[in-house]
Amino acid sequence: MGCIGTKETKSEPKAEGKALYNYITAGNNYKNWNKWPGTGEFYPKSAGSPHGDVNDKALAALTVMYKEKGYDPAHNDWFWYSPTGEVQAEGKVGMCNDCHGKQKDNDYTFTGTLK
Repeated sequence: MGCIGTKETKSEPKAEGKALYNYITAGNNYKNWNKWPGTGEFYPKSAGSPHGDVNDKALAALTVMYKEKGYDPAHNDWFWYSPTGEVQAEGKVGMCNDCHGKQKDNDYTFTGTLK
């Protein structure tokens, strides 16, 4: 899980697929972001990712969780996006909210404890 700062800036895009894709692939390329503390590029097989185990260390998918104040208060304002260059799913994606809702008390994240 890559992550960037938690403070709002004027340069952050609105929760919209194409704007977010441009933001994370241009000068602020997500490949250069720091990893979540205590994590690496891939999770070990024993970690039991909710998306299944990673065995071949090949990137199969990348989904962005992006927070915009006031976007979706019912789900802690998370915007879900698949940044492939072509918007396949964006917005208030039910299956994302349903799964990550299990971690509602941890701001919808599985990667580490926030509270």
